[in-house]
Parts: sequence; structure tokens; C-alpha cells
Amino acid sequence: MTQGASFDPEMRAGDADRERLVEQLREHHAAGRLTLDEFEERMGQAYAAKTYGELRTLTRDLPVDLAQLNFEQAQQRTAQSRPVEVRRGPGGMQINIDNQAIQDRINQQLARHQERQRRHMERHQERWEAHAARRRGRGSWASFSSWLSLSVLLTTIWLISNVAGGGSWGDFWPAWPIGIMGAVMLARGINRRG
Repeated sequence: MTQGASFDPEMRAGDADRERLVEQLREHHAAGRLTLDEFEERMGQAYAAKTYGELRTLTRDLPVDLAQLNFEQAQQRTAQSRPVEVRRGPGGMQINIDNQAIQDRINQQLARHQERQRRHMERHQERWEAHAARRRGRGSWASFSSWLSLSVLLTTIWLISNVAGGGSWGDFWPAWPIGIMGAVMLARGINRRG
């Protein structure tokens, strides 16, 4: 592997990287470049390697640095599949930032949040409608009971005043407030239903 700006020997290697390198070592052993002992020793080191730098040392003395070829091919495939922003972190360590993956993750979280909010609003709307229906039902009964109570009270006052006044049964004046309040209550009931 070359010491170019895109290579970081401290980058962690994966199982697939180790397997590819062991396969390349087998090819070198089959070609006679490595003895059986050298092959087995390098194979053990390959499986124990944690970074690309450690893998690179295992093929450095071979005619073709196959680990570098595979690393460059993997980089090209990654670069072709999605744009990666390369930045330098603390100590000059290379950081590859996959902006598309970050944006995909943000979009997924935003979609989940919007779905949760939509469900919450639906539940809230259902509760509000149920509460409003209960209030409408109670409101009609409350209006009627208030009207009835006022009617009884005013009629009782009219009766007491007529009995105490010597029985001169004059005009039934409670009809006016009872009638006005009844008309208002009726109009409100019609508006609620409409």
C-alpha cells in the first residue's frame, strides 16, 4: 500500500480484508514465493492483524503488493458508490465522512418522528372530539335544566305575590323571561346541530 493521502495504516481491517490477504498468500505459496512455514506464519499474522498497516507488512517483500491492489479497488468501489468527504481529525488521522449515509439516517429519524407526531395528533383529535361530544350532550341538558329551574322559580314568585296580594290574578309576567330564555336556548341548540 502506498503512503498517499488516502491511505491510513491505522485504519481498522475487517474479516473480509484478512480473508483476501490469506488467499493472496496462498497464491504466492502456490507460485513458490513462500515456503509452507512462511505461508503458515504469515497466515497466522494476517488473522491476528487489526489494521491495514499490519496487513501491508505481510506482502511488502512480494513482487506485487496484492494487499495494496485490493485496498485501492475497495476505495474505488466506495468512491463510485457514494461520495465520501475525507477530513483530517486529531493527530492527522483520516476521517471518511459519508454525507449520504448521514443524510439517510437523518431522513429516517425525521420520518419516524413525523409518524409519531401524526399518531399523537390523531389520538389527541379523537379525545378532543369525544370530549366535545360529551360537552354538547351535557350542554343541552344543562341549558334545559337551567331554563326549567328559572321557569319554576319565576312561576313560584308570581304565585306567591298573587296569593299574598289578595288573589288579583293579573298578567302572567314570568312568560316574558321564560319565553326569551327558551327562544335563546332553542336557537343555540339548532346552531349546534347545524
